[in-house]
This record gives sequence, C-alpha cells and structure tokens, in this order.
Amino acid sequence: MPEDQDLILFFEEVEESLHTIDRFFYMLRLQNSFARVKGIIFGAFNSIRYDLQFGSVEQMLIAHLHDLEIPVCCGFPVGSNSCIPLIEGAPCSLTVTSENSVLTFNIEGTQQTCHIEKTETTLLK
Repeated sequence: MPEDQDLILFFEEVEESLHTIDRFFYMLRLQNSFARVKGIIFGAFNSIRYDLQFGSVEQMLIAHLHDLEIPVCCGFPVGSNSCIPLIEGAPCSLTVTSENSVLTFNIEGTQQTCHIEKTETTLLK
C-alpha cells in the first residue's frame, strides 16, 4: 500500500483473550500510520475469553476509539465466517448511521455496494 493512501481497518478475532485484543489496540493507536485510518469495520468476535473488566468487546472498543471522528461499526457480516468478500486494496468508502452501515467498493469505475441493515452495534458516527 502506498504510504499516502487512507485506510479502512477491518478486524475480527476468534478464541482470543480480551487482554490480547486490548493490547493490540494500544499498539495500533501508537503507530504513526494509524492517522491514515478513516474508518473501522469490526467483524465477529467469537469465543473471546473475558479476562479484563469490560463486559463485551464492544465496550472495550468504545474505550479505545471514543475520541476518533471516523465511522466505526461492529458486527459487520464479512470475514472468515461469511461469504461476503472484502476486497483488500480496492478504493472504498464506509458510511455508518444509526440505521445501517454501507461499505462501497469502487472497482474499475463501477460501484459495488453492500448494504447492511441494523448492524448489531454502532459505536461512533
């Protein structure tokens, strides 16, 4: 990826401890390249071991991301447990509202839109 391109970060985890995810986000926020992140998509967090004081992964993510003014959504049905693809490196945009989240890919001049109605949790707008 060219270093001057903005990014939309996708993250999901299976069978990991909340402590490890927490540590990952602390390290991620310290990276200079994190300033390029213009949106975050969270997929599924399955079989997470709750070894911190947070009651859910979403509560912990709110603690990490509450100060950002970027679209963030949880429960987006893509990733390892879905047949909806994410096209890595493709130009795209992410819109998050209280009603839905829309991820739009711009591939060879044609827009392919994936509308997700009422995601499980909208963290930030």
